[in-house]
This record gives sequence, C-alpha cells and structure tokens, in this order.
Amino acid sequence: MRKSTLITASVATLSALYTAQNIAVGNQPEIVAIQPVTSESTIDQGANRPDSNQTSPASGTTDAEQELPKEEPTAPVTGENNTEPVTQAQAKEPQPAPQPVEEAVAAPPQVEKTMDSDPITYQYGVVQISMTQLNGKITNVSLLQGDTSYGRDQAYAALIDATVAAQGTNFGNYSGATFTTDAFREAVGNVMSKF
Repeated sequence: MRKSTLITASVATLSALYTAQNIAVGNQPEIVAIQPVTSESTIDQGANRPDSNQTSPASGTTDAEQELPKEEPTAPVTGENNTEPVTQAQAKEPQPAPQPVEEAVAAPPQVEKTMDSDPITYQYGVVQISMTQLNGKITNVSLLQGDTSYGRDQAYAALIDATVAAQGTNFGNYSGATFTTDAFREAVGNVMSKF
C-alpha cells in the first residue's frame, strides 16, 4: 500500500472518530442542580438586588432569564432525611428489579400406617403378619403367627426381607418351603389390600 493511501485512510478514520465523539458529547443531557426556593429567600434576593431585570454585560441576558432552569421541572425525592429535589430525567432512571422471594415448599406430611393381615391357614399351620407403610412404601413386616419348626423361622426371615425389597409379593420361593412361601405371600397380599 502506498504511503499517501495509508495517510488518507488514517485521516479519514480520525475524522470519523472526532465527528462521532462530538455527536456523543452533544447528545449528553445537561444536568442542572436546582435548590429549593422558599418564599423568604425569594423576598430576600429581590431586596438585595436593585433591579432584577438588569442585563448582564457578559451574556446579554437579564438576571431573570439566567435564573430560569433549562431542565424539566423537578420532583421531590422521597426517602428518609433527603430533601433535595431531582429532575424528572434523574427520577426516570431504571430501578433494579426486585429479587424473587423463594417460597418454602412444605414437605408432604409423613403418613405411617400399620395393619395386620387375616390369619392364613395352610397345611403346616397359620401365618399372620403385621405390615407398616410410610407414605405408601413398605418399611417393616413382622410375623405375628407362624410355625417355626423344621427351619421355617429362617424362611420367614428371608420372606420378610424379600417383601420389603420387592415392596409387595413379587419375590421368588424360599427353597424347601414352597407351601410356607405361598401362605406368606397370601398374607402379604391380604394386608396390602387393607391399606
């Protein structure tokens, strides 16, 4: 690229930046601080001036014209210990959005129920259980009646664990205790129908 082209491009860029800056500065709102006027201060100021409509030699405007604000009318600021007025432009500044308040969601009430099955009679005796549910989930099963001879006590312990794990009757047979398993499963179904 030639030096003259580079210099021309640089001058054009600087001119564009200068113009943009002047436009931006020209569009800035003028902020004028206005003090509240009371009736006493107006009277005092008028008394101290020989002629309030005298023309100022520097600007060519009268004193009354100089006192008029160039901004929009003012609105009082509300709040503690604040008596300074602000312009409407300042009053219209966006306020931060309020933060959402998180509502505490109450946990559902804990409902615990305990029911007993009907006594289930089968060929080796009677099986009756008690079941506890918390919000519809089986939390405990205990044996109320049941023959514990010939190792059935081990079968009942395994069947109780299987019932809680399966949350119902969907569990397999205990080896060597098919009739006891069927009677226990029937007692579980019976007590679940009562909840």
